[in-house]
Amino acid sequence: MSERSETQGPPRVPVAVLASVDPIDREIALGSALVDRPDVVAVVHDLEGHRLRRRVLHAGTALEDTFVDLDHVCPACAVREDAVPVLARLAQTGSYGGMILALPAAAELLPAVRGLAQHLGSDGDLRTVRLGATVSLVNPDTLATDLLGEEDLADRGLMLTHGDHRTIGEVLLGQLPVADAVLLTAPAQTTLPERVGVSPTTHATHGAHLGADLLEALRAPESTRWDDAHEPWLSGVLGHPHSTLATERRAHPLSMTPGPGMLADAAGADAEGAGTHPGEATPSGVWTLDLRSPAAVHPSRLLTHIDALINGPRVVRGRFWVPNRPDSVCGVLGAGRQLSVGIASRWNHHAPHTRFLVVGAGPHRAAVAQAFEESLLTPAEQAEGLAAWLDREDDLEPFLGARSSSGMA
Repeated sequence: MSERSETQGPPRVPVAVLASVDPIDREIALGSALVDRPDVVAVVHDLEGHRLRRRVLHAGTALEDTFVDLDHVCPACAVREDAVPVLARLAQTGSYGGMILALPAAAELLPAVRGLAQHLGSDGDLRTVRLGATVSLVNPDTLATDLLGEEDLADRGLMLTHGDHRTIGEVLLGQLPVADAVLLTAPAQTTLPERVGVSPTTHATHGAHLGADLLEALRAPESTRWDDAHEPWLSGVLGHPHSTLATERRAHPLSMTPGPGMLADAAGADAEGAGTHPGEATPSGVWTLDLRSPAAVHPSRLLTHIDALINGPRVVRGRFWVPNRPDSVCGVLGAGRQLSVGIASRWNHHAPHTRFLVVGAGPHRAAVAQAFEESLLTPAEQAEGLAAWLDREDDLEPFLGARSSSGMA
């Protein structure tokens, strides 16, 4: 959605959207920011049982602390039914130079951005508002455990709704790679947790930070990084121009790209070309793989090797195609030994290809690359063509859904 030039009317009030995993980290970051910018107001959402708790914070004071009954308690409904009218009301007072929408801990960024963007424009409820940066708040000292470990939301009492059993890593993948800005709770420390399969070490012996290396491998290449939430950061994110289209592209399997920490590994390579592009492991033990091939994935062999691809301290993102669904972009997203696979879209003008972006720590990098190669169609299988696949039993139907009658979906 294009934005109206501010020369055509009064300046619109910017609103930054803040996503986090830990509610305590979120409160500390908000408190510091609101002290730095006393002209900014924050709308803070929390889901507590079957109700939404909404707080409006300004200059260290809670202007409102209210429980709201919603028809359906989820972060997206909270944005649509509560955040939109509250932000519009606050903007129309003319009292604030900026606003923050702080999402419930563990909420993803994209649904919130979509919900707000629908109400922008001259005829929308938020006609006096513009979107600033979307912000992912990250604790670098717990990022390795959060991203690569096996804890889920229930383990930490952070489920947003009944049955919300996402892993902490899956939550982070809905925040960190899609954000316009990444905000660290504090400068990275140096201890490497054994829980993610990396022996403890220190800055004196390795001179690198595991959390910082993981962050650089996963954040959007064009994102801004702020290294300390206790330093002034709010003015920067409020002034940042936001593109909802860019956020959608970062999240979509067909257009997701490596983080800046992986760019050197894939420099000069065509995303649709073949090859395995490993990055040298950093001193902290973080490694990356950019696995690409024009070949389709063999459905049954993918299932055979899927454990080797995801079962360990690693993150897998990307897309693939299978010969019995040649029109379909199949997306893959995995962290914390949980893997999501599904139909994302159609290839349309893109040549079908397979690309997995893998970020891991510790051993098994070579095993992951081998599992990828062995999951692909062999040259002989590719030479047989696609027609023979259309009548075969679909091993991936439990994950991708039923094929259309043409076998092309």
